[in-house]
Amino acid sequence: MPDPTPMDIFETVRAKALTILKMTFMETERSWPGDDSPEVIGMFMPLLGIGVAAASEHYAQHPEHLALAGSPICVVCREPIQTLQVGVDPAPESENTGMVSVAWPCGHFQHQAEE
Repeated sequence: MPDPTPMDIFETVRAKALTILKMTFMETERSWPGDDSPEVIGMFMPLLGIGVAAASEHYAQHPEHLALAGSPICVVCREPIQTLQVGVDPAPESENTGMVSVAWPCGHFQHQAEE
């Protein structure tokens, strides 16, 4: 499966917002007035805006999830990653055996597993 584009993410958020509205009408036992009705559009636009804001915040906090140029992005320098090297942290303390991911070619640590 190819990495999602920003338009794919928008379409997913848009579809979920519409589903939420339809479920709201169903739960209140009101008939669905139609996708183009002023009532639906008046509720849909703010809901879509919240969804876009939430998705934007997520990708701002987790740039490694955003696929630009078909590859993940380093969480430190925000450059595309060619590969991730995963292994034990080579820290000087011998008791530290936590797994880490290092981005290549930049060499920045991506995350360290919780012990």
